[in-house]
Amino acid sequence: MKRTLPLPSLERLCGIYGLLDSLPETLGNRVSSRELGRAIGQTAETVRKDIAHMKADIVSAGGYDPAELKGAIASCLGLLEPRRACIAGLGRLGQAILRYPGFQDAGIEICAGFDSDTNKLELLASPVPLLPSYRITEYVQTEKISLGIIAVPPDQAQITADRLTAGGVRGIVNFTVPVSVPETVNMRHVSVLDELRILAALADGADQNIQEK
Repeated sequence: MKRTLPLPSLERLCGIYGLLDSLPETLGNRVSSRELGRAIGQTAETVRKDIAHMKADIVSAGGYDPAELKGAIASCLGLLEPRRACIAGLGRLGQAILRYPGFQDAGIEICAGFDSDTNKLELLASPVPLLPSYRITEYVQTEKISLGIIAVPPDQAQITADRLTAGGVRGIVNFTVPVSVPETVNMRHVSVLDELRILAALADGADQNIQEK
């Protein structure tokens, strides 16, 4: 993927990309920067700047054509190329992710699941191979898996990250405690608790001078 996008712009463009297929029919065949901004909690000006960062030849008069805009974002961010991913940790969260039906439409192929509990592996039904955690590095390397999802208990987080990076993953979504990865690996740490704390603080923002944007 060739890009020089600031990370905040990348995040917002991914948000716009995800909502373009589910726009209300009342918007017709054009969508304005104001409508897009409202949907992702940003200003129209911010949306226009993010789209301009892509340096794509997009007609914006009267709003954007959703299909044209989605194609431009996909091309700019390299989303047209299918990505192979795996899940490490098959507790309730990992199983829910494994069963999520939306990955294929997003160009993500979940290729395997891993867990340290071999008894659990024998009981779970899955359309993809379920393997013991000690095989992560070997399987990721053999199957050319580039993305990993960590949903293991905290005491297994770092060794899981080490196994994934040793196998050659280039990006990790981490749902557990923070871990260390090489600089060549991009990681997104997702904490539901932190997000709830932020929302709780924003709820009282009027009295605390907290600005949401």
